[in-house]
Amino acid sequence: MFKRFRVFWFVALPSFALSCVTLLYYPFFLRSDFNMEIINEAQEDSKKVARYFINQYLTELLDYDSSIPGKLEKAITRDINTFDLWKVRLFSSEGNIVYSSKKSEIGDVNTKPYFTGIVAKGQVYTKIVKKAAMTECGTMTPYDVVETYVPIMVSRNFMGAFEIYVNVTEQMNRLKILFWHSYAVIASVTVLFLSLIAWFSLRIDRATRQRERIIAELQNALSEIKTLRGIVPICASCKNIRDDEGYWHQVESYVRDHSEAEFSHSICPDCAKNLYPDLVKDKE
Repeated sequence: MFKRFRVFWFVALPSFALSCVTLLYYPFFLRSDFNMEIINEAQEDSKKVARYFINQYLTELLDYDSSIPGKLEKAITRDINTFDLWKVRLFSSEGNIVYSSKKSEIGDVNTKPYFTGIVAKGQVYTKIVKKAAMTECGTMTPYDVVETYVPIMVSRNFMGAFEIYVNVTEQMNRLKILFWHSYAVIASVTVLFLSLIAWFSLRIDRATRQRERIIAELQNALSEIKTLRGIVPICASCKNIRDDEGYWHQVESYVRDHSEAEFSHSICPDCAKNLYPDLVKDKE
């Protein structure tokens, strides 16, 4: 089986394996890279929004312990809608929620390891939360959001953090459509490519087998052909032939053993006159 389809095994199967790896890499690895681009972009936007809120509202927010004036609340809500944010929260250095666009969360404390071990050390923490999944604060999100904690550092001291939820539903939907459309095109081209390779491989294998069969037939035919070559010692009188071992043989025996020729006895005109003169004379 292996010998019959050598080109198929060496060309078509490796191409098939490579195509399978490509088709698997595309959705399982390349798509995550695309998602990471959206996350990175949302993270940068969150940093800019956090800086804006720090400059505009940080001092005023820290001045109020429980309730925030309606004017300030309206201004923050207006900015949240302008930036297309799902939610904004402000944490103190101890992890207390000083402000949240969802008022019921104010006063809660975040003691999770990512906050105390990453954000509190001045590092940005970001993750994507899919629609209908639970956020870090235990709230189910109605959108695809990127959740980013931006630490507030003053003279390298951690003073708190803004948590920004960027709505990326539209970007994720566009990416999903673009991804599957491009994947369908790549898969179609790959299937066509593999079909052509398999077809050509089978044709080449068929032609190779036919050529090998013809060569084998010719070799068999040549092996059955016996020819006489070289100088053949023959007696000048009786016409017997001497073989390589020194034995003498009749011409018929020697030729029969060293070729494919067979003899049928007849008589030439000259010998007929010598042997049967009367018969030849009467015939004439």
